[in-house]
Amino acid sequence: MDPGPLPHELSGLTQVEEMLISAVMPIMSLYRLPQGQYGYTGHVVNLPQDVASFAHSLPRLPSDLDVIVVRRE
Repeated sequence: MDPGPLPHELSGLTQVEEMLISAVMPIMSLYRLPQGQYGYTGHVVNLPQDVASFAHSLPRLPSDLDVIVVRRE
């Protein structure tokens, strides 16, 4: 399946960030083949994710975080 060109806003995402914004979370059993490739067996389960509620629970501004930034002069 070819989803088409990737929007510029999504081109720099890490794997974790991609997983957080995906519409579904696939669950499958993977294993490594002797040649270094990956294979899978059994069934694949796709669980829907509610991305909107997760995004609303994240802090929006640095002032909302419980973090103190310390800089050396």
